[in-house]
Amino acid sequence: LIGGSSFIFTTIFNSIYFKDDVKGIQIIGMVVMVIAVLLVNFPQKTGEKTTLKWKILCAIFFVFAGLVGIIFRFHQMADKAHTNEMMIMASAFATIMLLIMYGVSKIIEKAKNSKLEIIEKKEKPSAKTVWIIVAFAVASGIVSCVYNRCNIFLSGAMPTILFSPIFNGALILVSFIAGLVLFKEKATVPKIIGFVLGIIAIICSSGVFGLVNF
Repeated sequence: LIGGSSFIFTTIFNSIYFKDDVKGIQIIGMVVMVIAVLLVNFPQKTGEKTTLKWKILCAIFFVFAGLVGIIFRFHQMADKAHTNEMMIMASAFATIMLLIMYGVSKIIEKAKNSKLEIIEKKEKPSAKTVWIIVAFAVASGIVSCVYNRCNIFLSGAMPTILFSPIFNGALILVSFIAGLVLFKEKATVPKIIGFVLGIIAIICSSGVFGLVNF
């Protein structure tokens, strides 16, 4: 929900900074997409309450998810010829950051366990577990690479008001279909309505495929 809605942040920024032309029907499409996202991700009655930390992290995620598209567009304007090199450097830096965050989290976890006098049990992972980790790591890497390569190219080739809602909206709708088909999730009435609205929103956000100019 948060990641899918981040195109609003990207679109507003680019409309102000880059003076992107925003048509009325595209604004309607953005609003409809937000409604669709809310419906598709309609909350279940689990009784769980959100904390201040959760809200802060969601706000950070919303901004950073939107910043991805903005950074990609700046790069495409400045140095489109070295996109692959930039992606390799970005992946290397992300790996370093993840290793640092992992180390910090383990230190914090160890300090908490020591305070609570909890003894950690170190178990060697089985060969099956190792292969599962490797398989999912490779699959995630391939998907992430293709996703970001398309993202960075299209962010510089298409207007943001057109690209962001369609790209993010399509991801949400595909995830919804995958949830129904692969994970056998229940299609509730709000989710079905959200799915239909999402399709309408994508059509509106594209300016009805360029046929509407208001």
